Amino acid sequence: MRAILLLLSSFLLATSINAQQVENEEKQSNWKEKLVLDGNLALRFGAPTLIGGNPQIGYRITDKIVAGAGYSYFLSTTKVRSVKYNDKLHGPTAFTRVLVTDNLFARADYQSLMYVLDSASDAPPQTFGRDRLFLGGGYRYPLGSRVNFTGGLFLDVLDPAASPVFRAGVEAGFGRW
Repeated sequence: MRAILLLLSSFLLATSINAQQVENEEKQSNWKEKLVLDGNLALRFGAPTLIGGNPQIGYRITDKIVAGAGYSYFLSTTKVRSVKYNDKLHGPTAFTRVLVTDNLFARADYQSLMYVLDSASDAPPQTFGRDRLFLGGGYRYPLGSRVNFTGGLFLDVLDPAASPVFRAGVEAGFGRW
């Protein structure tokens, strides 16, 4: 009887340890599936020319909440009365997105941007910083299990005169989203 209890206890202990190892392995392997790529790309040629992007990487905290960070860099060139201007905008960004329904989302984006306004004249470049806080929401349309087309309307609450802003793009994730 004692041998049976010892054998049964050993079996239960081994099963419990194995279950814990499987759970830990699942947690370790699933963190990559929670990564989400986001951001935008801008290409416009002509007058003015605009080239840049805002790549972002996020982490799916829950099935409905994603938070992340990125970096913005945009270069704009234009010509006004024979003076060529090369303007740069760059800086870090942070975002949080919450799924309200399967396809509707709310989003907050904080950007701390540096503007460099440079003309081809002899004048030195002008540099100034600006913080922006975009609040808004939008719609996402799944293009697959890990890729969505998104579009939304956002208001810069720190500078309402520069708003509203419409953004559309494609987001991709390593896991489901």
